[in-house]
Order: sequence, then structure tokens, then C-alpha cells
Amino acid sequence: MLCLVFLFCVVAAETLIFEKRIGGVTVTAGPQGPPGPAGPAGPASIVPGPQGPPGPAGQAGPASIVPGPQGPPGLAGPAGPASIVPGPQGPPGLAGPAGPASIVPGPQGPPGPVGPAGPAGTSGLFGTNTNTARSGSNECLMGTIILSAGGVAGGQMICDGRTLLIAQNTALFALLGTIYGGNGTTNFKIPDLRAAAPNGLTYSICAFGIFPSSQ
Repeated sequence: MLCLVFLFCVVAAETLIFEKRIGGVTVTAGPQGPPGPAGPAGPASIVPGPQGPPGPAGQAGPASIVPGPQGPPGLAGPAGPASIVPGPQGPPGLAGPAGPASIVPGPQGPPGPVGPAGPAGTSGLFGTNTNTARSGSNECLMGTIILSAGGVAGGQMICDGRTLLIAQNTALFALLGTIYGGNGTTNFKIPDLRAAAPNGLTYSICAFGIFPSSQ
């Protein structure tokens, strides 16, 4: 009895799959027809699906005769260590053009040292046998140049360019200054007229006497 009930249940279950009641009448479905044509493709998915695994690498192609374009340069590498031994010096560059001439002259340099005095002249300008007189002691006007004949001059000093101390000849220094030489601090010179004396005459200067005064 149980087996009959089980078989009835199985048959009933299969009948439910192929049968359908329509208005109280049981209609049995026929065999399945062929599949219909494929419908249109649906819209593309906004969210792409997961990427599939990469395929195996293909065989290498033949080498190209014409090289392809050069790629962009890579990033610069780090600087190497500094060289201990400097490289050889390169050749000098070409000389640049001359700059414009300066409108404002540069400062004047310091004066050079004074050269040594030349030797005294030995030949007279006017005559021979000159400057033979001795210094005189006559009263005269200080600073006067006297041309004397004979063995005694009219002034106290022969005009031979000698150097005098200012401390001992302050009045004469006040008249002559450093016109004929000297440093003007401790000494000065009288004129040297030996080469300009005429025949047999001597030039002398009045070093002591009456100090000249103007009106």
C-alpha cells in the first residue's frame, strides 16, 4: 500500500510540471519547442567586471631594420663623488672687445723721488778766471747779489750754491726761502752763479747786513 501511494505521489508531481488547469479542465503540455532568436544586447554595464588573468607571452617578433623613435630621457642620476685630482686646464678663451674709454681720468699717481743733483759746471758762460775773490765783510743790504772785481768780494758769501742752516740764518732764509734749493725745514741754499761770472769777476751775496724793507 505504501508503495502504491509513493508511486502515485511521484506521478502526481510530474503531472504538476506538464499539466495546467484551465477553467477546470486539465490541459497537458506538449514537447518543448526550439529556442527563439537571441534578443538585442543589453546596455553596457557601468561597472566593469574584474580583469581576467594575463595570457601567455607571445613569441618575439623579428628585429626591426629601422629603429623606432628615441624615448624621453630618464631621470638624472645622483652626483658622483668629487674628484681629488683636478682635470687639465682648458685652452684660454678669445679676448673680449675693448671697453669704452673712460671720460673721467683716474687719480694722479704720487710724484717720483727727486733725482741726484748734477755736477757743477766747469766752463763759464761769459769768461774765464772767475770766482777768485774772497768773502768780504762790508755792510750791505741783505740779499743783494754783488759782482766784484779783485780779490775781495762785496758780499759776505760767494754765490756757490752752498747749503745753510735755517737756525743760523733766519733773516736770509726769510728773504730767499727754498728758491735755490734746500728742504725748507732745517736748511736752504744760496744761488750758484759761478758759471755765470764774467772774466775775472766773482758773484757774492750779502748774507749779513741791513734787512730790506718796502715803502
